[in-house]
Amino acid sequence: MSPPLRRRLPFGLRVSVLRLPALARWGMRPTACLPRAHPVGWFTQARRQSPLRRQGTAYEPTLQAAKEHNIRRVVDVLDGLELAPGATFSWHEEVGPPLRLRGFAEGPELHDGRLRTGGGGGVCQVANLVYWLGVHGGLE
Repeated sequence: MSPPLRRRLPFGLRVSVLRLPALARWGMRPTACLPRAHPVGWFTQARRQSPLRRQGTAYEPTLQAAKEHNIRRVVDVLDGLELAPGATFSWHEEVGPPLRLRGFAEGPELHDGRLRTGGGGGVCQVANLVYWLGVHGGLE
């Protein structure tokens, strides 16, 4: 039995097709450049650290620099973001697609379990951290 059609398509093509609805909603708008001010009286619900450089990771220096650049881009967008009670956080609405046109660099990504380069490589580290903070911060 042959694999499903989606598994026979190249990874980049599969991802591009899945990103089409998000790109249409986003309209290629740029990411925010100015950090938001923290409101008076804000508090910390959960805290976690995620190292930019891990011992034993064998990225080339250019890939590591691209990863750090992409993480900075996402952090600039999310810094100071507030969720009202009952609001829904959408990564795709807040961060949007990690495209070169929007200032993201080619960084390290896992494609079908293999290290490759791709637009926005390294952004997943922030996505995973946001998820962890939401779960441990009591969000649904």
